[in-house]
Amino acid sequence: MKIVFISGAQRAGTTMLEELLNTHPKFMITHELDWMHMLKNINGALFHPRHTSRRVLQYKGNYVPIFEELYRQSSIKKLEFIGDKLPGYADNYSLLLKFFPEAKHIFCLRNPLDVLNSMISRAYDSQIGLDRGWEPELDINKLCGKWKSAYESMVRFRKNNESNFLLMKYEDMTAMPDKFVLSLAEFLGAEPSFELKKVQKGKTAREFLDESAKSCILQNLGKYMRDEKYE
Repeated sequence: MKIVFISGAQRAGTTMLEELLNTHPKFMITHELDWMHMLKNINGALFHPRHTSRRVLQYKGNYVPIFEELYRQSSIKKLEFIGDKLPGYADNYSLLLKFFPEAKHIFCLRNPLDVLNSMISRAYDSQIGLDRGWEPELDINKLCGKWKSAYESMVRFRKNNESNFLLMKYEDMTAMPDKFVLSLAEFLGAEPSFELKKVQKGKTAREFLDESAKSCILQNLGKYMRDEKYE
């Protein structure tokens, strides 16, 4: 089986891409199962080199068949592609490369103005109890830092792994879904049998960004926006 990891900044389209891939009859991409966490549980010794009183497995083999079997036994599909979606994989590229060297990586990129707008919207909902899965964080500088950290990690990883890496721009996926699906299928080596109804169209109104927030975002991320031709 081929392995696919979806990463990116939060609110950049990672879930939409996950849902799109899962419309394919040969794909099973889980939602934030966190393979890094699973590896830690499978073999704590890999991540805790010092002696510990806990009993840990000392497995030194190939981990890929373990994940293949887990996914195979969890699906009625005849799977050829398995993987997981988690924005935070951008912080663990080196370990993913170590344990899954042949895996394909898709990084979701989106205009930080739209990302921050969505983050602020969810923070407001969290503050009034409507979104318990999101922190009520409204520090624009910190939110910008999350986007910047994911982006810079992606740039470093892409330099040496271009053949197994695809940068997916949210704007391209929503504006030209047919063209995007073809490029996605070509990158993964799959038939383009994806259902485009899973792609949401339309532009973000940015209704939660006041002038102060926009100014802060441009100050923090203006360079990266210019590099990616974002306005």
